[in-house]
Amino acid sequence: MSVTGLLTGSVKRFSTMTRSGRDNRKLLCYVSAGLVVVFFILYYLVSKART
Repeated sequence: MSVTGLLTGSVKRFSTMTRSGRDNRKLLCYVSAGLVVVFFILYYLVSKART
């Protein structure tokens, strides 16, 4: 699975969640924060692997 495919899949899921209403607002916040954390962890691991 490519990174682009993964990104488009998560973007589709993200837009579906935003459309589904206000009760998912808290879940959306957690998912957004989780994605940011995962991105930083991956960035850190990749930069460590290169050196």
